Amino acid sequence: MPTLNETPSTVPLWGGWTIDLPLAYYERNEDGSWAAWGEDWAVDVTIIEIGGNAHGHPVLAEELLGPERPVTIAGQGWVGSHHVIEEQDQGAAVFRLTSWLAAINTMCSCWVSVRHRERLGFAESLVLGVTHAPPSAA
Repeated sequence: MPTLNETPSTVPLWGGWTIDLPLAYYERNEDGSWAAWGEDWAVDVTIIEIGGNAHGHPVLAEELLGPERPVTIAGQGWVGSHHVIEEQDQGAAVFRLTSWLAAINTMCSCWVSVRHRERLGFAESLVLGVTHAPPSAA
């Protein structure tokens, strides 16, 4: 059952990730991913967490992104790579800001879809509203 975010606020995801949302509906999907949507946009999030490399050492954000995803964007607690793809959905154009955000031992796939190219600034503001805070040491 979707939750209504009635006022702009920070919504916790998992693994230390949060997202700032405007008025929107959101929910955790059966497959473990997360989604939010408004009148003319949608965001889909998947988070991956690992314990470290084969030797138990932390994996840096840039390593998780890999060479095919150079750092093109940075936010609070993460660096990332993003680009826009244009697709067709039932005969209408859809613009997707595909973003891969990474911090030590975790990665967040955050895809924001909008119907109009001029809304890509809004899409980027959603991505920049994602934060990562590593779990505090106990």
